[in-house]
Amino acid sequence: MGSLIFVHGIAVREPHDGSEHPNDATCRAISGELFFHEIDWTLVRCQWGDDLGARLLGKGVSFPPERGRIGISPQPDDPADFWAMLLDDPTFELRVLAALSNETTRSTPETCHPNWLDLLNRLRAGIEPTEELESRLARFELEKLFAAAVKQVQNHAATASAIKHPQASRAIARAIVARTIRIALRRGVPAPSLFDIEVLSAETERSLHDVELTEAGDWAKRTLLGLGPTLGERRRAALSQAATPIAGDIILYQVRGDLIRQRIADVVANASEPVAILGHSLGGVAAAEMLCEDATTRRRVRKFVTAGSQPGFFYEINALRTLPFGTSLPKDFPDWLNFWDSRDLLSFVVEPVFTGGRQRTDVQVESGLPFPASHSGYWRQSMTWETLKAFLAD
Repeated sequence: MGSLIFVHGIAVREPHDGSEHPNDATCRAISGELFFHEIDWTLVRCQWGDDLGARLLGKGVSFPPERGRIGISPQPDDPADFWAMLLDDPTFELRVLAALSNETTRSTPETCHPNWLDLLNRLRAGIEPTEELESRLARFELEKLFAAAVKQVQNHAATASAIKHPQASRAIARAIVARTIRIALRRGVPAPSLFDIEVLSAETERSLHDVELTEAGDWAKRTLLGLGPTLGERRRAALSQAATPIAGDIILYQVRGDLIRQRIADVVANASEPVAILGHSLGGVAAAEMLCEDATTRRRVRKFVTAGSQPGFFYEINALRTLPFGTSLPKDFPDWLNFWDSRDLLSFVVEPVFTGGRQRTDVQVESGLPFPASHSGYWRQSMTWETLKAFLAD
């Protein structure tokens, strides 16, 4: 049994509200996948964000006020873009239906016992998940978060106004699932794949009623994309999230990256051999640089794995302090497996970028998730763990 050292990425911090540390949730998810896929390596944490990561010491006074719309419009043919909009704003669809519901109800005769009343009663009862929904929620550690999301959507003003619309059950289900995933991401719980999110939504809708209430087709996906925030606006929200910008850790690393690299080296020195490093995002950059500069530590690391990481990009713009552009990797640099996703805007390849070292392999993961959910989407893909298992066993 070896030691798989996990070096987390950008913007991982201890919450101020006393809730679980997001790195705890991520490591639990990774440990669960290691067990599920029978990968007999012990996960060892290398945590650096709380004490070495960037913080807004002036409480964000440097941010200018936002005005107007920026960026580009979403692409209607992108299957992930509708969920990108809902993950950014879970009740957006419901609020649109609420605005339209008055017109719909005025033109539709009210029956003695309308379908929407059953829907309202089921929602108020708290939703009893179908067997498949319950199983999937448990698989992705979302049961408690789902229950919290149900309450939030149940109490939202738009729900009461939208519930008479023919598309209400579908919109409510999607709002619940989007809210669940949004809470999960904030707490470090990796998002399910886009396929699983769609299944969770369909099963949630099925839990809301016995018969199909929604009209044919999917009105929201056809019409709402142009009304939501632009991709650029969502990107800016991701880059300036909560207390610390994602870019802050990257900038800080350029100045004080030696402290993070030393933290990784210390963890490697105390880990049981054989040792492998799994670096996510900026954690992969720091680990790659540490391996370049520290020959003693490098000799202890048998395998190196990165996911959603930027060493290739940093090298190409000559931003790696320990490996200037044009310099080869050390001859004994370990075998390197790199996962990337075309939807993860913070992922880059390494195979054609570097020279020297041992074998480098880029593997594309197709999570189907929108950014930024795709940035942690690697941990819920079977392909990730099947590839990793073979790589570690080699």
